[in-house]
Amino acid sequence: MLVSRRALLMGSVSLALVPSFAVQAADISKEARELIETLGVQAIGTINDDKLGEIDRREKFTKLLVDGFDIPAIARFCLGRYWRGASDEQKAAYQSAFQQMIVAVYATRFREYRGVAFSVVNSRNEGDDHAIVTSSLQPPTSSQAAKIEWRVLRPQGKVKVVDVIVEGVSMSLTQQQDFAAAMQSNGGDLDRFIAELKKRAAA
Repeated sequence: MLVSRRALLMGSVSLALVPSFAVQAADISKEARELIETLGVQAIGTINDDKLGEIDRREKFTKLLVDGFDIPAIARFCLGRYWRGASDEQKAAYQSAFQQMIVAVYATRFREYRGVAFSVVNSRNEGDDHAIVTSSLQPPTSSQAAKIEWRVLRPQGKVKVVDVIVEGVSMSLTQQQDFAAAMQSNGGDLDRFIAELKKRAAA
């Protein structure tokens, strides 16, 4: 059987593309690991810097979270089905309130990690543009380290954290359940819920 010149050309192109796709899939775990190592070093440094005031410390945490986390995607996931019914104005207000709340929560929570030793244990691919990075937090006063996993995606060519899993518990899923309960208790009033998020951020 004769094979057309066009078919041979297309086959050659297809074969040439296979290695590049394989490299792309392999690279995500390396990029993800580097991201978490950088975030960990910067976060611990910010926590332990006694020269920083509370305002400066929060500003640094804000930059860390905005640069390293896909906050818009996390916010949409946490709001669940209520996102679809929101107006553009409500979505914008919610995204802003969510970011303020997340920064406040993590800035407060990270104070508990003064003096801890942070290390990345491993990083593995979960598919194209998707990786899980496992890290360890070793408190100075305990022999038992905490296991933290970071779900990292590369949706637009840049790796970002979309979930933090602490000892097997997804923070994004937990937050989604918390938000769903709050929305159900207030009758699905998103404006009221956004106001509540702002209060949490200011607390």
